[in-house]
Amino acid sequence: MLTYLVRAVVNPPQPHNCHYSAGIIRNRRDHPLDHARVLGVKFLYTAVIIFSVFAVFGDVSPANRLAAAVVVSGLTYTIGDLWVLPHFGSPVTAIVETLLAGLMIWAVELILLGFVVPVEAILVSAGLLGVAELPFHRLLGPEQLHGMEPPGP
Repeated sequence: MLTYLVRAVVNPPQPHNCHYSAGIIRNRRDHPLDHARVLGVKFLYTAVIIFSVFAVFGDVSPANRLAAAVVVSGLTYTIGDLWVLPHFGSPVTAIVETLLAGLMIWAVELILLGFVVPVEAILVSAGLLGVAELPFHRLLGPEQLHGMEPPGP
């Protein structure tokens, strides 16, 4: 069900001047909405994971959870999906994004709360985000994530 919803958001009806491959439909020019769609999907699953884990493990306010989700999804998209994924592939990117997510969650919560966030919450959040990256990369495909056109006319 979740895969169907993500595909419906990521793969809108195809206009005549588009290329089409396994993931996002890509206009002949790099359209900013493609990046917005990908970032939106990434933010949704990042927010769900962070809100769920911190609801179980820690007493962190929703505003702090939201701040962590925004920072983590933005930085992992920029560094992991746009830079690491095209150069090193999905498994390496998932590992890098797991480490980056853990570091960013720790840094955001340290800045906002001090040392009151349980380490278990940070580790579980980062681990779940890393596991969620593999199907995310498979669903979207590396060509779409780093802005290259698929080959063809």
